Amino acid sequence: MRKIIYSIAAMCILLFLASCGANPEKGIIGKWENVKVKGSIYEFFRDGTIVITDPREGSAATDYALLDDKHFKIMYPFGEKDVIAFSLSRNKLILKENIRNKKHVEEFRRIKQ
Repeated sequence: MRKIIYSIAAMCILLFLASCGANPEKGIIGKWENVKVKGSIYEFFRDGTIVITDPREGSAATDYALLDDKHFKIMYPFGEKDVIAFSLSRNKLILKENIRNKKHVEEFRRIKQ
């Protein structure tokens, strides 16, 4: 009987830990540099602000919101909104979006501060 109770308790703990998973909001916070375009940086802040830096055009701040663990929405200052798919590992961020009906994929590496 004791073995059954311990087994059930262990399964409950494992289910709880599995349901917690990685929090994408915490993981995405920080500075990310495009691996192909040096100086192209996305910096995500906890308050829902993102600063996008383009080496040719400078920096602009706008708002973002996580929709789920694979999508976020950017609200551009001129009123447009864009939903971007992403995948996140410890130091790698992949962004996927459709631009003019073409799939566009960008890879970013975390900038350590």
